[in-house]
Amino acid sequence: MIKLLPLIFENEVDHEEDIGKIHIISERGYEFIKSKIDEMNKKASKWGVPPMDLKIIKEEFIKRKILVNKLTGLLSKLTSWEDPESELREIIVKQYEIQILGDPPSVDGYEFIAKIEHTPDGNILNYAPKASSKNIPTEYRTARQACDVCKTTRDRNNTFILKLEKDDHQRFPEKRSGDFIMVGSGCLKRFLPNISTNALIEYAEIIESIRENIQKANEMDDFDGDLGSSGHGDWLSQDIMGLWLSAVYLHTGKFISKKKAQEFQTSSTIDNVFSAMHSKIGEDIEDTVHKRMREDEPFKDKAKSLNQEFLEWIKTKDFDSLINANSDFSDFYHNLKILSKQENFKSKNSGFFSALFATFLRDKGDFERKFAQKKNTVDFTYFGQIGNKIKVRVRVNKIKEYESQYGRGLIITMEANGVDKDEHGQDVSKKGNLLYFTSKFELKEGDEAEIEATVKNHQVNKYTQIPETQITRAKVLDFITHPEKNAGKSKVKDLKGVVRISNVYEQMDWGSNKKTYNMAFNYDITHHPDMTQTGSPWGIQFHYQIPNESTYQSLKQYEGKIVDATWSLTKSISVDKLKSNSQNDANKIQILKILGDAPTK
Repeated sequence: MIKLLPLIFENEVDHEEDIGKIHIISERGYEFIKSKIDEMNKKASKWGVPPMDLKIIKEEFIKRKILVNKLTGLLSKLTSWEDPESELREIIVKQYEIQILGDPPSVDGYEFIAKIEHTPDGNILNYAPKASSKNIPTEYRTARQACDVCKTTRDRNNTFILKLEKDDHQRFPEKRSGDFIMVGSGCLKRFLPNISTNALIEYAEIIESIRENIQKANEMDDFDGDLGSSGHGDWLSQDIMGLWLSAVYLHTGKFISKKKAQEFQTSSTIDNVFSAMHSKIGEDIEDTVHKRMREDEPFKDKAKSLNQEFLEWIKTKDFDSLINANSDFSDFYHNLKILSKQENFKSKNSGFFSALFATFLRDKGDFERKFAQKKNTVDFTYFGQIGNKIKVRVRVNKIKEYESQYGRGLIITMEANGVDKDEHGQDVSKKGNLLYFTSKFELKEGDEAEIEATVKNHQVNKYTQIPETQITRAKVLDFITHPEKNAGKSKVKDLKGVVRISNVYEQMDWGSNKKTYNMAFNYDITHHPDMTQTGSPWGIQFHYQIPNESTYQSLKQYEGKIVDATWSLTKSISVDKLKSNSQNDANKIQILKILGDAPTK
């Protein structure tokens, strides 16, 4: 066993640490010490000294609680009260019980026991594995730097403890078999001419290096201050990864495998997942998916719902049938089967987990196609003529997001009912599916409304084989599910109500060199009967060009007054558009009654 006597104060040993005992270390610590011992054994082979052996006594999975961010699942370095988004989460880690073994070198009847490193504070002893003697005389543990060969005491960095395996009366008449001697490094070659002094020194260095590395391995955590390239250490959670896969898929509208990503020189879905998870709040460049998961609650709810569906699918999927039906890919589906049973899996298998999600999406698509094909599609047909406008009542079935080189957009599928012309020009009731590509839309999934749109194309859906009318420039005429949204949609031309006349003035038109006469007034349109809420008064401004000087003189008396009036616009306009314009043109105005002076500012 390898023993360490760390420091000796005032010529006595305070304590001993036995680093050759059984050590419990993390998976990361095990990988570290294994690589170091492999490295040391290459040197041992080179110098012809015994190798070290790393023995695994037991390996097991244990549950452990760590503090992570609720949203990202990343390790939180803050305490729970410093980071309100943190929570304790139970994860699975691997743990090893190990022991370092190895035979010490024995040459010319002498066994190598230990190397002593002399320091100003005392001696550090590095024992050889399986050294036959677990304790050496106290005189060798003290700060003396003597050599039993040259019989001198002087400054030495290192000396070596050897044990006689037989009597050597010629060299050490006072020593017997089993006794110890201390030898300075300079005397080794003269004392043991049949072995390489460098080899023995190298062996001592190996012992010391392993002693240091086993201490490092003992201190290593599975995370060690970070969570590795995956952001979650060596192990990932099905729940967290499924949620972010769902979010990235919903945001992009597609799944991209590693192979396809390389082919088209783009990012794969799993790469985008790790990018989203690692995005930090407040950075100059923030991942869009991460931002939506933090700020867009409806989007986050959709991701959660899809992930829940995915996790339920994992529990019930018959992978054996896939293995039997796809002999060329049986190993691949076998790996998916194994991964489906692991609530926590190795981060290096994230690609397989991504493929598991892709298989789920394929099954989900197959189910939706079969469900759609169960509908009575005999009565489904196309609407309108390409290039013409149609008015139909629709129900929004699905809104799917996609991302292209032009930005993010929506794919909207609607089931429509309406009256259309047949080939004989007769009115006929029709129903069918509409497909609409747009960047924004006023309707949500499940909404019903009457819309007006232009027919762009007629096509057959390649999955459902149902006729599909592709539309463009759609606008809502009537919100059926949410009638409160109809406020502001109606068009107006003639208006009446209380207005404030702010200015009646004349000015010179330099183009025609003639005077023009004008009036500016404000109307609180939030009191219009089509509106459902009120706002600040005098919100909308109007401009009226007075036709002649006599009319100007008659209207001048109303400047600075609040009056009851009627007026017309140059053309019909929706209330919403009327509100959004900074200034609207009045075609004519009639003052009905003076209500009083406008309050001064």
